[in-house]
Amino acid sequence: MSGNRIKSLLKSWEDFGLHSFQEDLDSFAAEITDRVDKSEESKAQLINEYSKWINDSNEVKSPTLTHLITSFQSQVDELTKRSTESEKGFLKLYSKIITDLKDPVPVLMEIRDSVLGRLSKYEDLEIEVSQLRETLKDYNSEISKSRSNEKKLADLKAKVEAYDRNIDATLQERIGEVTKQIAEDSYEKVKEIKYENDMLEMRLSDIESRNRDLQTKHDMVQTELFDLKRRREEKSDAIGSEIDILYDDLENTQSRFVIAEKENEAFKEEISELKRRIAQERLSSSSKEDESAISIREFEAKTREIQRLMKENDQFKKQNSALEEYYDDKFKELDNVIMDLKEQSLEFDDNQEDKPLETLILGKSKELQTKNSLLRLDNEQLRSEFDTLQSKHQLLSSANDKQRDLIAELEKHVESLQNISDSRGEAEGRSSTDILNDALNDEEGGNVSKDDNQNSSSLLPIIKAQRERFRLRHEELEELQSKQLQQMSLLQKEVSDLQRDNVKLYEKIRFLQSPGSTHVRISGDSSEVESRYSTTYEQNLNPFTTFNRREKNRQYGNLNVVEKIILSMYSLY
Repeated sequence: MSGNRIKSLLKSWEDFGLHSFQEDLDSFAAEITDRVDKSEESKAQLINEYSKWINDSNEVKSPTLTHLITSFQSQVDELTKRSTESEKGFLKLYSKIITDLKDPVPVLMEIRDSVLGRLSKYEDLEIEVSQLRETLKDYNSEISKSRSNEKKLADLKAKVEAYDRNIDATLQERIGEVTKQIAEDSYEKVKEIKYENDMLEMRLSDIESRNRDLQTKHDMVQTELFDLKRRREEKSDAIGSEIDILYDDLENTQSRFVIAEKENEAFKEEISELKRRIAQERLSSSSKEDESAISIREFEAKTREIQRLMKENDQFKKQNSALEEYYDDKFKELDNVIMDLKEQSLEFDDNQEDKPLETLILGKSKELQTKNSLLRLDNEQLRSEFDTLQSKHQLLSSANDKQRDLIAELEKHVESLQNISDSRGEAEGRSSTDILNDALNDEEGGNVSKDDNQNSSSLLPIIKAQRERFRLRHEELEELQSKQLQQMSLLQKEVSDLQRDNVKLYEKIRFLQSPGSTHVRISGDSSEVESRYSTTYEQNLNPFTTFNRREKNRQYGNLNVVEKIILSMYSLY
């Protein structure tokens, strides 16, 4: 098949005629260069004619314009002819190459594959020849070894016959030694297992007491967290709402008072204008007496309006004074609330009574932050204790695995002791191992093995029951560990909620410190709080951070319960 393809490929290239194709290409290239030269000459001539036409006067331009246009038209025709000839030549060459030539790459690839296949076969044959030579050498060496082994086999047969004649005397001694050694080993292992079980029970009691202590500490911390969060939310919400209401009322009254003052000033200006107009009208002629009467009536109406506005102004002042008294009462109530907070261990210092409310709120935030840091330290301490408990649990599990292996080995020994007591036939015509197993049933050496089997069979259910107790206790410890992990995750959630609430409180403080606010700015030392919460506050303002947090919450909500537990365990470690 490959030979036919090679012949067809050679025939296609012979029919193509590469030499004639090159000559055609040379002639086509020469024609193109001639056309290009002619086009450049005509282009230069046309440029000269156009420049002369531009420089000529208007009388000479009109008769030579037709000649110039025909020159441009002839140049365009030459360029069109040149492009069409080039396209025809290119299409002719393209059709000849596409139709006459075949791709030689598949044939060459097939030739290469056949050559490589033959080379690989040749290499395989060489490897096979070398392997056959090596096997021949191995056969020769094995033949020589088999001859030497035949001699050794004859000697061994003679020794075995002599050993069989003397085996009955030494067999009884060997059986006694083996049974005695097995009994001693089993007794020592049982003692070790009992001692290790006692140690494990002591360790388990210690771990249980520590777990109870940790549970009590955890419950105390959790209750303190809940109480702290509840009290802080109640007090902060009440104080914030009252402050907002007070500030809104104060701003409304101030705005109303300013409007009333502006209206009063406007009426005063109108009164002065009316007085001026009345004085001017009195100096004028008597024909304007009616207008002066009208002005007087208007003046009286304006005076009545002014009196009414003055009364309203007095009422506003009374309302303002009442509001000031109300605000004083509210501030007194706030002072009482602050004193209550002092009694509940969230108080302010005694030297801060004369400071603004924002400073007091900031001090409260600092104290809450210290509380939060103390709770975080307690949480870290609980986590370290949990890590130590987990390491101890791993040690206990490894010791339990060792005990399980020892128990399995002891059970194997017990089963071997039970199998030794099985009945077997006579030893005639059997191997030495069969003879040894049959000889263990002899009456002279069987008393010790029977006693040991009875002791082992009596210890086996005790060991199995103790192992079952250890397994159940191990499962209980694992359940307790999982509960502690869940409680640790709840503590972390509470700490994160407390941090989030502190950030919200910091946002309120920043709002009070904003330039557009009418409240008093804080002049105290707040660099520590700002450095601690400014980063989180700016991240909350960043829309990209908010979007990232929302996506994380969405992905966390899509997880199932097992994946959430695994994620919480990974975050703990």
